[in-house]
Amino acid sequence: MKKLLFPLLCSVALTCHADGLPDLGDASQEMISPQQERQIGQQSMFQIRADASYLDDAEIADYLNQLGALLVANSGEPAQPFEFFAINDNAVNAFAMPGGFIGVNTGLILIAQNESELASVLSHEVAHVTQHHLARMVSGQRYDSLAAMAAIAVAIIAARNNPQAATAAIYGAQGGTMQRQLNFTRTYEQEADRIGLSTLEKSGFDTRAMPAFFEKMQRATRISEGNTPTYLRTHPVTAERIADVGNRVQQLPFRLVPDSLNFQLVRAKLNANVKTPTDAVAFFTSALGDQKFGNPVANRYGLVLALLRNNQEKSRWQEKLNASTGRKKISPASTAAPHKTSPNIALWSTTTPKCCCKTGALKKRSNC
Repeated sequence: MKKLLFPLLCSVALTCHADGLPDLGDASQEMISPQQERQIGQQSMFQIRADASYLDDAEIADYLNQLGALLVANSGEPAQPFEFFAINDNAVNAFAMPGGFIGVNTGLILIAQNESELASVLSHEVAHVTQHHLARMVSGQRYDSLAAMAAIAVAIIAARNNPQAATAAIYGAQGGTMQRQLNFTRTYEQEADRIGLSTLEKSGFDTRAMPAFFEKMQRATRISEGNTPTYLRTHPVTAERIADVGNRVQQLPFRLVPDSLNFQLVRAKLNANVKTPTDAVAFFTSALGDQKFGNPVANRYGLVLALLRNNQEKSRWQEKLNASTGRKKISPASTAAPHKTSPNIALWSTTTPKCCCKTGALKKRSNC
């Protein structure tokens, strides 16, 4: 991760100057345009995609972007381009990059008990983007706002799983005063809650999922005893926020929303990959057993994936064992007894008959 931070900051700065962007340090041009936000986000994504934690899975990416597109269509800026992607990390976290790039950790997808909870997190992040919170935080500063935005992009990437690296990146880029910019202000958080809740409701999801997820995160904070989930470090959940969202939800009509099959399939795929092959097989076998739980279609899908992983693990271990003992893999054909009428005689007699008498005539060995 340390190798990721400095090249990103430098590459963003170089790209901005190379493209002839204006000097945003000028008081008349302090606001960062959506195009400049997008450019910084795109540059950041080059680094994220090159990182080993980036989950390059077409099925999961398609699902996240379909879910995200539904939320964006009901947001305040439906024309804003967005890209949703997954990070292979068990930490419970989601983050919004400048320009509409939203990352979700696999740990958050798995901890969400239903699709509405996952959608509530995404709608909150979408609101941060549509309200241009990152740009508003750095506008009006005396230093170059574009460089400040690049520094925050670096810090967001680092904060995915290393808060210490995030702090170091901010200090190194813009000085100690920028540390406060990583955590959204209370006003921005409440604004993202309010707008995200409206987007969630317009998109047809259960709005109770948002305060329910907040309460789950708050419980995790108490249980963790200092090991706060990553999501809470950049999105602090307070009793005031939970109460505010809860009061708004009570004014909305009750709606029971079933999970989509795609959500269940994505969770099954992640469970099959996160657990050990043996544990995954046991988990899905139990889910399909006498005490059935979850979606049976998704559970069968997860069981197949787990069995495939289990077979692959066994094959790899067998190959390692053979390599360590010097044993060669024997094909079935090489162990079969030769048959007089077998057309493939080369499998067991591949040499030309040798002369077995002084005359040089080729004869059967039995006659020599």
